[in-house]
Amino acid sequence: MCVVLAMAYSLTRSHLRTQAALRDSEEKYRLLINSVPDTIYTVDPQGIILSISHACLNLFGYRQEEMLGQSFIQYVHPEAWIGRGKPSTVRSWQEDMPARPPISFL
Repeated sequence: MCVVLAMAYSLTRSHLRTQAALRDSEEKYRLLINSVPDTIYTVDPQGIILSISHACLNLFGYRQEEMLGQSFIQYVHPEAWIGRGKPSTVRSWQEDMPARPPISFL
């Protein structure tokens, strides 16, 4: 019984340390993304915005709550929709994305 409790305690401590390290890593990522002047956002395979930098929010003139959960496509310039004899930027992205993990655009 004592061995089981010791193992459970050890696993719990390990889990708590891992969670704390993850929180620290996420906070460092947020600070880095929000301190650079570049527009950075992360989207899922369907093009839904998961995270967005302050520079990007300033460029578009929206609040974070307004853009998170929205499709990035609505913020793409209309000329990106025009193929001009080859696949458009957006169409190419839509065709390629289902096979890719979430990515960030710089």
